[in-house]
Amino acid sequence: MVNDSHFGGFTLLGFQGQPQLEMIISGVVFLFYTIALMGNMAIVLLSFLDDHLQTPMYFFLRNLAILDLCYTTNIVPQMLANIWGKDKRITLGGCVLQLFIDMVLCSVECILLAVMSYDRFNAVCKPLHYMTIMNPQLCRALVAMTWGVGVTNCMILSPYAMSLPRCGNHHLDHFFCEMSAMIKIACVDTTAMEETTFAMCLIIVLVPLLLILVSYGFIAVAVLKIKSAAGRQKAFGTCSSHLIVVSIFYGTVIYMYIQPGNSPSQDEAIIPLILFINTLASNMSQLISRNRKMVNNSHFGGFILLGFPGQPQLEMIISGVVFLFYTIALMGNMAIILLPLLDERLQTPMYFFLRNLAILDLCYTTNIVPQMLANVWGKDKKISFGGCAFQLFTDVTLCTVECILLAVMSYDRFNAVCKPLHYMTIMNPQLCRTLVAMTWGVGVTNCMILSPYAMSLPRCGNHHLDHYFCEISAMVKIACVDTTAMEETLFALCFFIFLTPLLLILVSYGFIAVAVLKIKSATGRQKAFGTCSSHLIVVSIFYGTVIYMYIQPGNSPSQDEGKLLSIFYSIVTPSLNPLIYTLRNKEFKGAMKKLIGKEKRSLETTGH
Repeated sequence: MVNDSHFGGFTLLGFQGQPQLEMIISGVVFLFYTIALMGNMAIVLLSFLDDHLQTPMYFFLRNLAILDLCYTTNIVPQMLANIWGKDKRITLGGCVLQLFIDMVLCSVECILLAVMSYDRFNAVCKPLHYMTIMNPQLCRALVAMTWGVGVTNCMILSPYAMSLPRCGNHHLDHFFCEMSAMIKIACVDTTAMEETTFAMCLIIVLVPLLLILVSYGFIAVAVLKIKSAAGRQKAFGTCSSHLIVVSIFYGTVIYMYIQPGNSPSQDEAIIPLILFINTLASNMSQLISRNRKMVNNSHFGGFILLGFPGQPQLEMIISGVVFLFYTIALMGNMAIILLPLLDERLQTPMYFFLRNLAILDLCYTTNIVPQMLANVWGKDKKISFGGCAFQLFTDVTLCTVECILLAVMSYDRFNAVCKPLHYMTIMNPQLCRTLVAMTWGVGVTNCMILSPYAMSLPRCGNHHLDHYFCEISAMVKIACVDTTAMEETLFALCFFIFLTPLLLILVSYGFIAVAVLKIKSATGRQKAFGTCSSHLIVVSIFYGTVIYMYIQPGNSPSQDEGKLLSIFYSIVTPSLNPLIYTLRNKEFKGAMKKLIGKEKRSLETTGH
């Protein structure tokens, strides 16, 4: 390990020379990472909030969700930073940490899935003694055992892999510090290391898999003995989600590691990574959607979204407008995301933040619109409890992040106009990434405070939400208890989350206005103002709507008015953002024309 102390770390090559493929993969990874974050957080929180979910099954499921959150967060942010940024290096310490965490969590997940199959075996085969056998002490002991084995496996393999001499080769042909990639760059005979890795993987992967197969063998026998079809279906339903996750996870891991002398090619090895992230998303969606006890709040299938009840013509008009703006939002924001990646002139801090805003808007609209259109155009206006929780958590997080991101963008404009000579030094890539990470941190924190509280309010059988989607004020209104404390908390947090960034925006633009007025030439003033006008328009539309919606204690808008305003800030505003930024931006229009020109020339060449 010390033989690399003179070097800053490793260079992660990814798909070297294939930037388009990297961008496609990064988009897929980002999508599934977002799903994994939101879904697994929902599993963790819901299992804490509902007393009916305080069972061994949900205890293990909560541990699996925490594990998956840690696993994805260990890999994905670094991977996306390497693909989207120019610096593809990772420090030695960062690589060591990533490798150690990867080995520990992968080992723990293998064994935890086996523990969960043992839990299902007792639930199906010994239902009368289930709670006695799977008591809290045994559950905690089993989870502790999985972590013990995971850390032990890591302590055997990881230090050995990191200490292999590399003779100056620090180019890892992977997206992250992965065991097999570390072994491949060693400049000594690694046969002993490969055999040790194979033997440990055989024990860690195949022994739990054998236990899973034995458990499900007994479960299958027990299920076949049940005479009623409904009973068999119920018994199988408690295991099907776990079986799906086991199949995807073990299939990927076995293909990756347990193939001595026939390991997949380095490029082929990225596919299991994508599948593994898929597994995390599958783990979230399947276990939420298939486990009725979690999604139905113990006695109901979810909520009914009323929309505009009794006004079908108005609903159809609104749905048509929403569909139009959603299409514009998809096309416009996709253009904003892709163009800066294709044109080097747009590789600046301003376009980095704009790209993040576009990704945010895409996620925000997609969280709401498909469900809304399905409810308006279809007969079934229900949404499951898990789906509603996911929609609410996502809505609160993304709305908070957008508020703070707009303030960060105003700080970027302040440095661009007021400190042009030092702009690129101040707004360096590290600071930009830190600021974006900070916005997400605040967004998730705010969500963790408000959303669980709103979802856990007693509703006394009322599941009719007078809205198009699961929105926090609509959730509070159907509670059958005094919600004064909740409303005051909501107001205080909204006041802080919305008005503090708005104050920073006003201060930034105050300094910008002073700096612009000092410019003597009219052309210079126009150019300086032009770099800020688009952002000012977006800020005015977004903050104006949100403040009118939420920061009016004792004078909130009517229910129908609130629905229309929600549609405006959650659907119309994200579709206007790309139009405002692109139509008023010469660099963006130039990049678009350049791209279209290239396509025309390519078509003409192909035609000839």
